[in-house]
Amino acid sequence: MSPSTPPQIECERHHTTLYVSDVLAAVDFYTNKLGFRLGFTWGEPTTMAGVNLGEAQIFLAQGTPNPAGCSVQFVVGDADGLYEHQRANGVEVVEPPGDRPYGLRDYTVRDLSGYLLGFGHYIYSVGPRVEIERVDVPVRLEKRLAALLQDLAEHKRMSLTSCLEEILLHTCEPLGDGVASPHTRSQLRYIQELKAKHGIDYDSHASYRFAERASASREEGTTFRLEGIDHVALAVRDVERSARWYEEVLGLHRLYQEVWGNLPAVLGRDSTSLLALFPVEGENPQPPPKRDTLAMRHVAFRVSRAEFERAQMELPRRGIVVEFQDHEIAHSIYFRDPDGHQLEITTYEVEPAP
Repeated sequence: MSPSTPPQIECERHHTTLYVSDVLAAVDFYTNKLGFRLGFTWGEPTTMAGVNLGEAQIFLAQGTPNPAGCSVQFVVGDADGLYEHQRANGVEVVEPPGDRPYGLRDYTVRDLSGYLLGFGHYIYSVGPRVEIERVDVPVRLEKRLAALLQDLAEHKRMSLTSCLEEILLHTCEPLGDGVASPHTRSQLRYIQELKAKHGIDYDSHASYRFAERASASREEGTTFRLEGIDHVALAVRDVERSARWYEEVLGLHRLYQEVWGNLPAVLGRDSTSLLALFPVEGENPQPPPKRDTLAMRHVAFRVSRAEFERAQMELPRRGIVVEFQDHEIAHSIYFRDPDGHQLEITTYEVEPAP
């Protein structure tokens, strides 16, 4: 007899049944301790109940508990938030939250009958690392929107840079008749709370109508706005030697040689935040001034946390003495170039890189 071809069956949901010794006590635990809501009860006295977590429902039935070799896993929008709620309610934690290699950040608790329950949300940091190079892009955002973005990044445990990259990548990806969103439904609800918190009373198309008001300084008479520092000029004994040092040690590139040649030697990573090296004047150049002199103190370069840690290892390997300083909101290392100019590499990402 030939095997039967299975029919095309649609299945929208399934229900796990957990046998418990006291249905009403189990309902109370699931709704008041774990964050579920009551779906239904059945029987008089009650011998069965359904409890819901979001759109998922499980059954609690009167019987002999048998938790051995059994666990139930739930995928939720914010596992960390649910964990804090359950922990505050005294639920027994078997395994605290952690990022797992199978693509979830999850944790495990035990219920009144001994059943193991896992709760997690998807993470997307699993897989081979994607080597990239970040560049500085001049960006100005509406003040309230910038505050929302800062809060959202903190809520999602992301850097501001990573949060922006996530949003850009998703909104550039078509999904049906619209575009993809990187946010879960619970995160979207939180974003609505942030919009109310920061007074964002305009719609999603308002940016086409934004008209920037004059800043306080312009209202007081300043007629121009600076975009940032274009370059810092340093006097050096040997321009070519110093240019090679900045290329080899800090990875800067020579720029504008087709226009200015080798004097000054202009170095940078892009067209902003440049160094311009000029030959020192006079036969007996003096060393850079000490701290008791009115003069430029140092030149600082901002980097990501990962690049900061690489610099901490690379510079000493080159025989360069570095000094670490913790500025609370930033970490910095200080060192000197061949002419004694003090340089700083700093990061505002103070947590160790993953």
